[in-house]
Order: sequence, then structure tokens, then C-alpha cells
Amino acid sequence: MKKLLTILGGLGMVATTGLTVVACTNKDEDESTGSKFIDDTGDLNITSETLLNWVRENSIGLNNIAKMKEFFQFFGVAIMNPPADKDKDILKDIVPTKTSNQYALEDLRAQLTKLWGKPGEVDNTTVNGKVEQAWRQKADKSKEDNGEKKYKDVLKKELHKQFPWVKNDYDTLVKAWKNNERLTNSEYSAYGMLTKKLIDGNSKNVIMNQNSPNAIQTEWGKFRSAFGGIKVSDLAAELVKATEDKKNIALNLINMTGGVKPITTGTEKEKTSWSLNNVEWATKDIPAIEGTPGTPANPGTIITQELAKDLKNRLFGTKFADKKVSEITDEDFGQGRGTGVHEHWTYMSSQGRQLNSNSSYFDLVSEYPNLDPSDIKTDSDNEVYGLLTNSQRYLMDTYFKNEKPISVSEVVFKSTNGDLTKNINGPAFLNSTTPDAKNWQQYYGLVNFLENYVLGAESKAGATNDNNKKIEGSSLYKFDTIFANTNPTKKGHIWTNKETTQTILPEEWDAANFEVKAPDTLISMNNPGSSSMQKYAVYDFLASETTKSESLDPTGSKTTIDKIAEKLSTEYEFITTPVLDAIKQSLTNIGDKTTQDEVKQSLFKTLNLIKSLNRRESTTVAREGVQPPTNAEAKKVYQVLNAEQGIIAFIDKDGLHITKINGFELLKQNKITAQKSFGFTVDKKTYMEEVSKLKRLNSLKDEPLGLRRLVFQDYADQIWSNPNPTRDGVTPPDFIDKLVDRKDILKAKDIGVDYASINSAISNQYEKFLVNNSILNGTSDTTKSFYGFNVIAEMKKEMTENDKDANKLSKNNIWLWDYIIKLTGKTHKDLMQAMFKFGDDNISKQTKKDLTQLLKKLDELPTTNSTNAYNTGKQKWDQDIDNVFNAMTNPTDKKNAPKAKLTDGEKTWSTIPSSKLFDPFTTTTTNGSLQATRFNFDNVKNIVLPSQNRKGVN
Repeated sequence: MKKLLTILGGLGMVATTGLTVVACTNKDEDESTGSKFIDDTGDLNITSETLLNWVRENSIGLNNIAKMKEFFQFFGVAIMNPPADKDKDILKDIVPTKTSNQYALEDLRAQLTKLWGKPGEVDNTTVNGKVEQAWRQKADKSKEDNGEKKYKDVLKKELHKQFPWVKNDYDTLVKAWKNNERLTNSEYSAYGMLTKKLIDGNSKNVIMNQNSPNAIQTEWGKFRSAFGGIKVSDLAAELVKATEDKKNIALNLINMTGGVKPITTGTEKEKTSWSLNNVEWATKDIPAIEGTPGTPANPGTIITQELAKDLKNRLFGTKFADKKVSEITDEDFGQGRGTGVHEHWTYMSSQGRQLNSNSSYFDLVSEYPNLDPSDIKTDSDNEVYGLLTNSQRYLMDTYFKNEKPISVSEVVFKSTNGDLTKNINGPAFLNSTTPDAKNWQQYYGLVNFLENYVLGAESKAGATNDNNKKIEGSSLYKFDTIFANTNPTKKGHIWTNKETTQTILPEEWDAANFEVKAPDTLISMNNPGSSSMQKYAVYDFLASETTKSESLDPTGSKTTIDKIAEKLSTEYEFITTPVLDAIKQSLTNIGDKTTQDEVKQSLFKTLNLIKSLNRRESTTVAREGVQPPTNAEAKKVYQVLNAEQGIIAFIDKDGLHITKINGFELLKQNKITAQKSFGFTVDKKTYMEEVSKLKRLNSLKDEPLGLRRLVFQDYADQIWSNPNPTRDGVTPPDFIDKLVDRKDILKAKDIGVDYASINSAISNQYEKFLVNNSILNGTSDTTKSFYGFNVIAEMKKEMTENDKDANKLSKNNIWLWDYIIKLTGKTHKDLMQAMFKFGDDNISKQTKKDLTQLLKKLDELPTTNSTNAYNTGKQKWDQDIDNVFNAMTNPTDKKNAPKAKLTDGEKTWSTIPSSKLFDPFTTTTTNGSLQATRFNFDNVKNIVLPSQNRKGVN
């Protein structure tokens, strides 16, 4: 058989301008476990005939496309090995800039070459290194089991069984095994290592100088030598006019003490939290390179009079004014301690200590860069966890756009009686027969919670509703504190606001009445969330774009105690005498008329809310012999309790859900910005800032109070602009003080990290919220996020879930092909031709056409599958509702059944698949997976290639 394509001939790359595929004939298929892309000489190869047969024989469609895994494995090898003619390399000019190639890794080709490694060398970081390591381990094991003389024969027999068509020669079979590993091994094949690099790899660390005691002492010694004859009182003037060498010594100390921004303003009372945002590094003058056009001089930091005075204060404070610098001993200097930094700033170091009277400005930063920006390098061997690379951001943007993930938190008022899938009414929640205070505390606690944590329209009559005001000094709404609390005695508790009530209600709502839920999975197009009710109500609310919040309805609360049993039985379906008697008696026992009226109003607000959500279908036409209720009115599936915070109410099978979309204020189209790029060479300053902030946070992962996660909770960037109430002498209201430990918020500020700037290249603020909360990955309760989700893991699952299963593909299995399309701007057809140089014969043309068509379809699948799953889920939910109804035989049961469904209209759940809220940036492109077009293949069930059923093609 004529060999048509050889990529690894004896591990030497073929010297061609591309990977050439032309026609061949008559290759018998062999049964084996080795890749059919290994030829009889052990080389890795592919032919247009085998490609075509491979597509046709497997009837590749949505129900049987697992074999495409082999194509992507081969593609991975091709990507990592450029053609000998570098001008033909499609990745050679792919460099990220601020306006182009935003998803490209820096030094992409160099990184891929390094990742491929050198054949024959053992290491643990490259494809070839791992293959060689695996082979030597295999050979050593065989030698151990079979002895020096026999082990090769045993291996030869084993390998010949795996590759029966390969020449039965030990060296040739070893070559076949290694090539097969390079192609197919799920862990360290070319595809496997590319997956780890592009999906798992974080951004590189920046090599910085450590601000250690020895380093400080060394730089102080240089400074004392340079300015030794100058009195401290005259130092500022000398710094301004210092020569270049002396100036650079001073600039180093400026960086070691917090950068060039002045930090000596303010007083003890006015001091604020030190933030790494305050750091702006000093740089030295860079002269022009003589004789080299295009390299002008780059002026560095100018030491102004203000900066000079600031440095003097950082080093000496008010001490040593009459001394010369040379007269200050190392012991007296004490590395700048006691210079008053605590009077202007609060800051918590990575060791957890606060600034105090013995603190130094050297305590503000733990590391600092070289003065020459060109000397600042990244560390290729170390990464910073949580800082997304451009390839990770591409995949996250793709996942976010396709899956539209949402995080929610819930408080559920428990149902205690009946089946809510068949009948929703008051007795399902209030069925106690005990006439003590707990009888009314269950519904009074609910209303107190709604009025003081939740409602956006109104609070109690005559009271100011401040539910949409964040707790001063933090980014938390009151609802958030139920979940986002570092204090375990406060987390999960719902406190009573006694400042708005005259009752004897306990300090907190009895936890027996409710359940707090913070799901560790995200609602998405494919993920049903806790239930279909939750999923589609949340998405419907998002689509509605409503700004109106509903209030609680007190209708019925004027009913007198002696008439209350009659009212509840005739209008609210209470039919059990002991329950009615218990409600009446518990109200009577209150005694105080004002309090009694207040509790009674809560009863009817609760019952009317339940009634408004009973989902009884409103109709004016009899259905199946069932007459509509006389007071028929349209029933909503859910009610908007707070449109500003994204809180809705609905009744599911376990009770009344009060559901908040976490980070809702960021889920706005006007908060999406233009596409950005990120990288050390793209924007060195921003890159260094983000590395420093994440390293700072990661150093606090074992902090016992879990303060690190309070920083991540601050998704709205409010913590930095709000005043500091405690430090300003303001005493918080008693109710607010119960909700959250304010001292923890203050400590979180003092960590000095501005959450909102982490992963700044993510242009959709809600996407960034999900990502930044997911990078908290500690094992203890204090280091995990307040939310349990991990959108990064969900994204990775989408791309790699079935990588180790030869018979399954992951949902977005085409991600690598799409990524290269995105980088190169090529079409599927052009990329196919560029990577695999097909010939002009009919078989080659047809193979190329068939594969290109299949790849186009696979490219559409992540979007179409998500949309199909979303629509199918809604249809199934509707059918489940109908099934429950149709199984009923009693006309009264049918009349009361929760039959109403979400409608399909202009601004409803059905428009979410095309929603702009989940655009990763303001302008999408037509290349790759981030397509502007909405695919709507609702009825797609399988893909059949046009040539699959043709006969007579050779």
C-alpha cells in the first residue's frame, strides 16, 4: 500500500509544508486495540480512503459520533507540530494584543513546541517525556516479571497482538506503541496535554524581588551610603536632584514601601483600608539604544518634592530630623518601624497581623519588581491559581454563552400537609392543631422575614423599606447575610427585626418552619437546577426585564377574631375544625389588641400570597365538565418580590420558595463591555496587579475566620467606596448588627484586595462574578465560597467529561478545533485544507467535504443541544403537570389542581436561548463558537453525512 501521510516517520518530522492527504486503494481492516492511523512501519499516518471509510462505516451522527475523538486526537498532534516551512505555520503570527487575537496565549507556538518535548527524553511535563517515561516503566516491569533475556520477546508478543498489521519487529512495534500513546492516551497524548494546557493551565507568575528583612537591610545600606552626608531634615531636597545611580537606590525603596502614590495623607480618625490598588511601581530611566531606530529613551519615575517628602516619612517618620543619614544605625533604623503607617492606613498582612504602632511601610507589600520594566519576567514554571489565561477565557466565554448559567439562593417556607403538585392552599402550610404561640409565629415569622429582608415594593405600613440598601460598609444585602456570613452562629439564621414590630416574637424565626438552600450547582440550559419550576421561573423572570415588585396583600385582615374561622373555611379552604380552633385560640391568647391585629394581618398576607401562587388555571370555559371557580382570575406561576435584587416567589412541591438570583445586579446588558485581551506583554501593569492580588488572597486560604471569601463576596465593588461605620463612630442598628459581624467586613477590607479587578479581561460582569466566586476552592467551610458552585469545573466538564471513554464524546468535543478557528479566523473548510493538504482526486475531495460538513454540524451542537435541552425540559415539565391533572378523577380536585403554566411570548422563558444578557462581550464575531447567529435546530435528532449512503465510491 502506498503511504500517503506520515507525521512521525521514525520520530522524525516529515519535511513538508503541511500534512498531505491523497488517494490510495485497498487497505484491509484489522481487528486490534491500536489506532488504525498507525501504519505497518509503526509510523503515524492517515489516508483519504481510511478517513472516508472511517466516516462511512461508523455512520457518524449525533447518536454515533464517538469515533470523531480519533480525528481530534490526530488534530492535536498536527497542531503541536508545525510544518518545516515556518511560513506555512498557521499559528506563527498569532500574538495577543489589546485589539486582536484576544484569546491567544502569549508565545503560543513556543509553548506548544515546549509542550511536545523531545522524543527519547524522559520528563513529566511534555508529551514525548511522558510517553518515554511510560514506555520505560512498561519495559522495566516486563524485565522484572520475565527476566533480562525474555522480556523483549514477551513485549513483542503483546505489542504484535495490539498492532497485528505492523512489522513483527521489536523496535518497529515499540515505535508503534509510542506513536499510539502520543495519539490516544487520555492523560498525556498530544490532545490530552493540550487539554491540560489550554483548559487547566493558569496564568504565569511574575518573578519579583521579595521584601524580606535581608533585602530591606541591603537596600537601606545602599541608601545610607548614597545619602550618608545629608541631614534627614534636608533629605527631600537632595532626593529631588539626585544623580541617576542615587535616584535608582531611592526608587527601589519607594517600591519596597508601597509604590509611588503618596500614602501619608489622612489622620487616625480618617484612615482607610490600604489596597493593592494603591500600588504604582517606580521605574528607572531607560536610555535610547544608540544606532537602533525605533527605540527611543523611556523616562522613568520623577522624584517630585511630594514623593521625596513621602519617602522620607516612610523611612523615618518624625525621627532623626537633626541626624545625618550616616549616623542612623541599623538598630535605630529598625527597618522603618514606628514611622506612623498605622495612623493613615489599616492593613492585614499575609500573616494575619494588623498595622500597629510598630508597623513599617515595608509591611505594605511583600514583593516588588525590578526598576527596569524589561527585566521583569514571568515564571514559566509557576502559575497563579485563579487567574484565567486567554484560552481559558475563550472556553469560559463559549460555555457561558451556550449554557447561560445562573446561581440562586433560596429560603423555603415548608409545607407540612398535602401534596402541592395536586393542590396548593393555606392548609398545606398552616395545619397545626396546637394553640400556642408557635402556631402564629410560623406565619408571622415568614412575613417579618419578607418585609425586613426581601420585599422591594414596600415594608410595613408607615415604615421605610431599606431592603435594597446594602449593609453600610459592605456589598451585602440583608438577604445575602443568611448565606454570606463568616460567623457560623449567624449563617443560615433569619433574625427578627423587633424595631419594626411590637410583638413578643422570638429573636429569630424558628428554623423548623423554613429551609435555607444554597445549591452547589448552577441552573443552566442543560442543568435543571433544583426543579423545573425553579429553572423556568428564574429564566422567565430574567426574560421579562420587569422592574415592578409586588407587595403583600393584607385583604381579610380586618376580620374579627370571632369571624376568623368562618373566613378561613369559606375563602381559604380550611375545613379541619381542630386547625381552625387552634388558629383562633392562638390569636386570642396574644391579648394585646395592637399586636393581635399585626399578627392577624400577617396571617392574611401569608394566605393571600399562597393563594396568588396556587396556579389554578383561570378559564371562562368549562373543561372536561369542570366549571371554573366563580372568582376566576389569572394565576401567576411566580411573583416578583424584589425586581431590583432579583428575588421571586413560587410554590414547588416542598413549599413556598423565596429565590434570589445571586449577583443579579450584574446580570445587565449595559454592564457588558467590549472584548479585552489579557497578558504580560499586552498590559504588564494590569497583569502584575492581578497576579499580586490573587497571590495575596491565596496566601490567606487557611485564615481561620474565612475572611478571604468575604473579599470574593464583594462582587459589586461596593466595599471600597462605602464609608467605614465603626471607624467613623457610627453604631449600627440592633437588627443589622445581628445579621453580620461588622468586624469581619472591616478585616476583609484590610486584606487590601479589590475583588472587582480580578480577571478584569472578562467583559461580562456576571460571568466574572461566577468565575471569581468559583476560584475559592478550599477544603474547609471557612475557605469555600459562600456559594457552592464552581463554574470553572462545569466548563471543564462540558469540554472533557468523556475524554477517558472511547465510546462517548463530551458535549463540546469540538472545542480545540473551534479554538484554532477562532485564533486563525479560518473557515472549517480552510482550516481542513491548511492542516491536511488534500489532493485533487475525487475520493480526497469527498473525504474533505464529508469531514468539513460533520465539523460544521459538531460546531453547532453545543448551542443546539443546549437549546434543545432547554426546550425539551420545559415540554416535559408541562407534560408532568398535565399528567398529574389527567390522573385526577374527582371534579373538585381538577378544579383546584395547579394547572397553570408559564406562557410563551415576547419576553418570556422561550426567548432566553437568544438573550443578550449572556453575551461574553458587546460585539460577537462569526468565527468559531461565539457566533452571533442563534441556531434553532429544535427538531435535530441526528446528523447524516450526504455521502454516507452513497455506493460505488472507491
